[in-house]
Formats: sequence, C-alpha cells, structure tokens
Amino acid sequence: MRKKSRRTLIYYLSIDNGKQEIGKLADISLNGILMLSEKRLNREYKGRIRIQSSRLPRLEKNLILTVENRWSKRDKSTGLYYHGMEILNSNRDLEKDISLLIDNIGFSDGMKKVRHGLFFPDFF
Repeated sequence: MRKKSRRTLIYYLSIDNGKQEIGKLADISLNGILMLSEKRLNREYKGRIRIQSSRLPRLEKNLILTVENRWSKRDKSTGLYYHGMEILNSNRDLEKDISLLIDNIGFSDGMKKVRHGLFFPDFF
C-alpha cells in the first residue's frame, strides 16, 4: 500500500543521465518516479538523473535525483517501457522542489487547471 498519494503529471519532461536523454517523466511522488522510455533499462540501474524542469515557472532549475530502478514493464500497445524508480537522495529541499514541480504541471485531487500555458509536446 502506498504511504503517500501519487500525483499524475500532464506534461512529459525529459530525463537524462548527464550524457543523453533516457526517457520522459510520466509520474512523480516524493518517493519515486515513473519514467517512460523507448529502451528497457537494466533492472539494476542505479544512478543520477536530471529532470529537465528549469523552464518551469517558480522552479527554474533542473531536478537532480539519485534513483534505483525497481521494476520495468513493456506496454504492448505502445511498445514503450515503464520504469518504476525509487528516489534515494530525498531530503527536505528536494521534496520542496518536487512539490513545486507537481504544483506547476500536475493534478491529483480532481481536475486542476493547467497553469502557464503548458502544452502536450510530441512524446518522442
């Protein structure tokens, strides 16, 4: 059972490993992320990732997370892979930044108006 509620994003942000894009952010909570990608990640993947969030109002910086891939699953209908990742470097400042990210582009408790004119980009 989930201890904290998950907040669903409505705008896919790019995720990279410092060298190349590895996927798109599909969901986030204070404890973990759901990433979509065209390629399957190694199940033991553990490392630093950067969520490209610097252009968002009020956040204006990229989020740097240390994550560990907990599971991967291929969606047969889209061919994309879902990766459930635990955030390992959580702290008060990071939780504040994640909350700002969610407030900027997410919804969870019923319908919420999209602020700042964000749009749905082409996925890949």
